[in-house]
Amino acid sequence: MPYLTLDSLSYQLPDSTPLFTGLTVALPAGLTGLVGANGTGKSTLLRIAAGRLEPSGGHLSHGGRVSLLRQRFEPEETLAALFGAESGLALLDRCLAGQASAEDLAEADWGVEADLEAALSRVGLDGVNPRTELGRLSGGQQRRAALAALFFDCPEIVLLDEPTNDLDQEGRQIVRDLLLAYRNRGLALVASHDRALLEEMDRILVLEAGEGKVHPGGWSYYAAARAADRARAEARLERADSAVAAAEVSIAASARKAAGRARQGRALRASGSQGKMLTDAMKDRAERGAAGAARLAERRRAESRAEQAAARAALPPQVPRRLHAAASERSHGSVLRFRDVSFRFGDKLSVLNDLSMEMFAGERIALVGPNGAGKSTLLRLAAGLLEPDAGQIQRARVAFLDQQAEALGRGGTLREVFEQSHPELGRNAIQAALARMGFRGEAAAAQVRGLSGGERVQAALALVLAGAKPPDLLLLDEPTNHLDIAALEAVEEGLLAYRGALLVVSHDAAFLERLRLTRQITLPFCG
Repeated sequence: MPYLTLDSLSYQLPDSTPLFTGLTVALPAGLTGLVGANGTGKSTLLRIAAGRLEPSGGHLSHGGRVSLLRQRFEPEETLAALFGAESGLALLDRCLAGQASAEDLAEADWGVEADLEAALSRVGLDGVNPRTELGRLSGGQQRRAALAALFFDCPEIVLLDEPTNDLDQEGRQIVRDLLLAYRNRGLALVASHDRALLEEMDRILVLEAGEGKVHPGGWSYYAAARAADRARAEARLERADSAVAAAEVSIAASARKAAGRARQGRALRASGSQGKMLTDAMKDRAERGAAGAARLAERRRAESRAEQAAARAALPPQVPRRLHAAASERSHGSVLRFRDVSFRFGDKLSVLNDLSMEMFAGERIALVGPNGAGKSTLLRLAAGLLEPDAGQIQRARVAFLDQQAEALGRGGTLREVFEQSHPELGRNAIQAALARMGFRGEAAAAQVRGLSGGERVQAALALVLAGAKPPDLLLLDEPTNHLDIAALEAVEEGLLAYRGALLVVSHDAAFLERLRLTRQITLPFCG
């Protein structure tokens, strides 16, 4: 049976920053989801497991052949080369053209082309010639082809890094189907932020604070365990806070009692009603008693503070990111209207043809349809970034967030971008808006061009919602593509708090379900 074992595995970045340390995990056959915030080392761990990268320390062992899902492709590379079958297909072509030697005829695999076509068909690339160059395929088609190649020669262990990126709903279902069929014959380690895919896993491996922990079951089981762990940790911290407060009250009460006894002793000595020897003895007993009580109270306070610190340290990390936006001023009426709108790119067939639709204040709509149906084009028309070839578009105040978060631009710091976009906001309000999405302190001075894809999306969403007058309609084009799960959950919370209309394109079913949509609009493919 295949297995993958990590024994005290560690890895340091080139600047000697530890990415993970002492990672010890034993993974059996089946499906394991790999999760963690961006930057915790998921992709690095997969490359180490695939033998593409040497760890800084520790050992890795595995039972079976390992295959890693391809992420990058050369445009001139053929599909057959992606499968490692280019020479075999070329040999077959020579044989069929009558240009082969007797040795070639003996070595030829006469079924290689049919095998490649069958593998491509399983991922929805029916009829695609294996000799096709990858540069002629879309990003989603390239991803499907890479998935077909991953499973082609039946490796015992497969490693997948964000396999559903660039895929529509059909493509995402293909990924799930491939993995479910593989579950009983191999080991799959899948790094993903796709919660629908993670729901299918047998276990979840979490990378956090340089360590790894395995949770049985799929995403919902892990999410429930995570919530329960946090609830227990918060209850422990609450008890510790109460104990510290009680200790402080006890010390203050002891001090008041000691001060009261001291006053009584001074008054008694001043009255002369008791002999000096007796009053001195009473004073000595009182001081010893007060000192003992004070030492006991201090010890309890020290113990309570130590427990408080331990409880706070044990609290699971929670990214303090939550978007906030002022309520939209438009509470009724139309926010977007298309009347017989048509659009085409150059001499190509129409992307949209005589489209009529209308959105009203507060509506939350998912725009769905196959790749190429014109969903992104419709959003750009709605935002005023494209002009229709025919028809009319009426819109209220809109904000558009595309997949590359171009609203941020490419230059300057985050703080400068916010100041330019929202001059009506003071420095403190801008700092607060950035802090709510995790850009605290010096992070607000980060250069926009240096942000990761996920950071760009978070910052851009905070930017469009930070103004004193938020948009009446927010347009979102695949906003979850580069987000880790913590950031994704923060964005979901922010969008739930946003009271304007929402028109979103996304293939993330869990994300759409969380948005509490009012309806969906389906675009047919008309290319």
